[in-house]
Amino acid sequence: MTVQSVLVNFAHVRFERCLRWLLVAGLVSGSGVGRSQPEQPVPPPPAPWRIAILVGVDPGLPAMKQLDRALRAALQAAAPAGVTYFTDTLDTYRFDYREVGSEFLALQRRKYAGQPVDLVIGIGERAIDATVEQRDMLWPGAPIVLSGLDDATLVAARIPADTAYVTWRLDVEGTLALIEALQPQARRLVIAGGTGEFDLELAARIGAAARLRGRWQSETWSRLSIGQMRTRLAALDKDSAVVFTSMHLDP
Repeated sequence: MTVQSVLVNFAHVRFERCLRWLLVAGLVSGSGVGRSQPEQPVPPPPAPWRIAILVGVDPGLPAMKQLDRALRAALQAAAPAGVTYFTDTLDTYRFDYREVGSEFLALQRRKYAGQPVDLVIGIGERAIDATVEQRDMLWPGAPIVLSGLDDATLVAARIPADTAYVTWRLDVEGTLALIEALQPQARRLVIAGGTGEFDLELAARIGAAARLRGRWQSETWSRLSIGQMRTRLAALDKDSAVVFTSMHLDP
């Protein structure tokens, strides 16, 4: 049983909130009521929505693939003339954007010179600052929707007042309760994860919750390569339970 499996539910976040924000942003125009005005010119057909998606995590993760499919399906269903997507991976869960942001932004300026967008979507809590910066520098005035924000650790002050956002909840207590139910004989709990900043924070959070339950002797394995992790996990006995958190980086 892993906490990582809870992330699959991330893809089922109600993206209709995003669509409501699109309505507020004026991307969808309502139908008028009343008599037609033949003297007025016929409006041009609606253009596709132009949406920039800035992904903070590895887009190859299963949960992110599911999220991406759900998000695009919801947008396509609501867009009268379809959607044109511009997708960039920020990968801020593995790399510090503050160290590479200026160079990355310079590339983005060249890439998107003269290319307006109607909406900017940022995915992941660690993509907030980069998403806001790129919107301000590349597409000033475009509305933002932030998704994939953990409501337990979210610092709302980092989000601009005019920005819509959707949160999700990582069910740490529910995961630990499930381990108790599935492995009632376990007296040792191994919390396995990576060395990225998010990996270490999540492992510490789960470790603190496990200690409060007073059921296991808990330990954290976070500075092992994938090969080392596999070897050590294979040597555990039936009295040990494992919760795998995340491994965005390994040594």
